[in-house]
This record gives sequence, C-alpha cells and structure tokens, in this order.
Amino acid sequence: MFKRILVATDGSQLAEKAVAKAIDLATEHKAELTAFTVVPRQADVPVLVLR
Repeated sequence: MFKRILVATDGSQLAEKAVAKAIDLATEHKAELTAFTVVPRQADVPVLVLR
C-alpha cells in the first residue's frame, strides 16, 4: 500500500510515537522511510544546504 513514508520529528514524546508508527508501517509495507527534523537557525551558525 505504501511505497514511501515521510515522518517529521521535533524530539517530543508525541513525535517519538509518530516515528515508531512510521517505522512499523514502513516495515509492514516494505516501504522507504525518510525522517527529518528542523531546528531554528542561530545567527552565528552557518547554513548547510544538501542537494
């Protein structure tokens, strides 16, 4: 049913539940799982862009 699953996490307990569910779904459906997180930018930290 699922080929690709995208899950976002902010490190909260609720997000951890979402990640666990995404892992279960990806395993069950043999789907590709991509996880990401976004953090606030600090003025003294350079920006890294991956392509």
